[in-house]
Amino acid sequence: MANYLGRNNWDPSSPESWAQTLGLVYVPMFSGERSDHHQGNHSVLLDGLKGSFALSTHADELIFDQVPLEWSWSSNMRHTVFVTEKKVVVKRWDSPDSVISKPLPSSPAGAFELLSEIEAARTNRLPDVISRMLKAFRAIRTAIAPYSGGAVEAIRVFNALLLGSEQARLGKLDLDQWSRCDTIAQAITLSDAFHSDELSVNIGNLPVGALLDFFINPDPNTNYILEPDLLIRHAAGQLYQEAHFEIEREAIRQPTLPGIADDTLYKGVNKRDARFTPPSLARTIVQQAIKALTNSNTLPQSLSILDPACGSGIFLQEAIRELLSQQYRGKVALHGFDTSEISCVITKFCLDRAAEDAKQFGIDVSIHIEQRDALIGNWGKHDFIFMNPPFLNWQRMTPQERDATTAILKDLAYRHTDIAMAFLWQSVQSLTRNGLLGSILPNPLLSSDSATKLREAILHEMNLVLIGSFKGYNYFPGAMVEPAFIVMRSQSSHSTEQTVKMLTAQEGTEDLSLRLLRRGYEELSPASGVEILHEPVINIDAAKWSPKTRDQVELLRKFSECNLPQVKDLFTVRRGIIAGQKDAFVLSTQALNELPIEERKFFRPLAGTKTIIAGRIIAGQYVFYPYNNTGLILTLEKLVKEAAPQYY
Repeated sequence: MANYLGRNNWDPSSPESWAQTLGLVYVPMFSGERSDHHQGNHSVLLDGLKGSFALSTHADELIFDQVPLEWSWSSNMRHTVFVTEKKVVVKRWDSPDSVISKPLPSSPAGAFELLSEIEAARTNRLPDVISRMLKAFRAIRTAIAPYSGGAVEAIRVFNALLLGSEQARLGKLDLDQWSRCDTIAQAITLSDAFHSDELSVNIGNLPVGALLDFFINPDPNTNYILEPDLLIRHAAGQLYQEAHFEIEREAIRQPTLPGIADDTLYKGVNKRDARFTPPSLARTIVQQAIKALTNSNTLPQSLSILDPACGSGIFLQEAIRELLSQQYRGKVALHGFDTSEISCVITKFCLDRAAEDAKQFGIDVSIHIEQRDALIGNWGKHDFIFMNPPFLNWQRMTPQERDATTAILKDLAYRHTDIAMAFLWQSVQSLTRNGLLGSILPNPLLSSDSATKLREAILHEMNLVLIGSFKGYNYFPGAMVEPAFIVMRSQSSHSTEQTVKMLTAQEGTEDLSLRLLRRGYEELSPASGVEILHEPVINIDAAKWSPKTRDQVELLRKFSECNLPQVKDLFTVRRGIIAGQKDAFVLSTQALNELPIEERKFFRPLAGTKTIIAGRIIAGQYVFYPYNNTGLILTLEKLVKEAAPQYY
């Protein structure tokens, strides 16, 4: 803690000092080719959605200029913080006339106070840059749809218009020539995004004028002009993940005229939204993995990094960013798998830009993105594997997914297997001798009986470094299980870990927990909602990996001293039934009482998440259970109809 928060180490004119003190991720605002073109030092400090902000130092003359607000709007940063010799000025792009001025923080306490105010600030009053670009994407999709233009073509056209507008904005392409493009094919040729022959002639011949307006004309709500390079550099992850959701929701969308669709109507989630990876979490997992390796080794001159479920490539992007911050110099091979062609196109586009930036600082990046089923075939060997695999239980898997999962897990498959288990085990088998794995996982995999054999097998192959658990379901919107994450390293490496870092974050404290993890500050009170403990390696077994709070550790210690019997000593514990279609097979007390008495005998009280409250089973739900001591008694549908006609 003292290394980051001591008064002697605090330098408010340094963006790195702000980042280290607050536990944020420091990223220069501009790439190397633009960094010297602006007065002052400009950066973005990344946290979660609320805590990220743009920071400008030694740029007093820009405080009342619109340009820095265009930068923050294009970067999807809600706040811009200016640091002068005597004060800190905070502005928002959606309220340019509102200026908050504070004395220059003489100690880290003032920086923490400012971050708290930024996090607590209201949401945007005007549509942000993501909404603007999603509107452009919808307009493109609508324009090409009559000519059999699919989602991949829409992404390619969008990328071409974005790249061409960037080149025009940076003076690499004549702006007048770019703005006078007549057709999509001409725009693609000028932007050099890809060969225009890859699109159908009908799509290529479409007029581009109205579509190009989204990228080069001032935004009608804010009057800001898009800085495409900043959008790609700082907001591409969120933008392309939202665009991917747009595509997946195509079946429920009604056609709209270009530019008319509501900006927020289709923002949201789908049933696999655990796949959406917040950049701050991805970066933290990458940081912890690289740190675990550099604690005992230097990074090799050649690295191979894989994401077998790459989505929009956010883990691979953050891996390059972290290597840049570590001043790594060498060769990096980025590998990504995804079954979606759209994901592959998005990932390749985003990584091409990251590779260009990295090349300026001595990192030679090669990109290998494959459209394939990761559970079929060999992955090769990699130094780092980062992933957010699908969360999919056995009941929701296709027959092909079940076969692939079983083939990978073999005898490690037990009871109700999740497809994430197959990704996890395949990753373990695909690491080099010094390899590290960082993964987001469904929380039940840390403690469920179905994953016990897998956890035991992993402990024979890997050393656990970090296990994190987020309580609640809000961090991944729409998720049906609580999320967890894990970092572990190959046992064949020169491991020095004597303890495993265990993080628990209560709902609403997830971003705080990641900041504390980055700062290395672990002397926390439970009142903060975050606890980071160091569990001795010898205490870790396959039974349960779920992080415990200090109160839980103390309670278990007292139970142990009292020699109290465990549940298994008193009862034979068996897993409950799978209710199936709950709307049909689970009745409320009122619905049960409406049935004839002779039909009620086929129902039993249900003990579940809604009826077990504060350690007591509360009668309130009943499940259809047509069994007796000999087994199933209603073996055919016609028997159910005869025995329970009203229920049927």
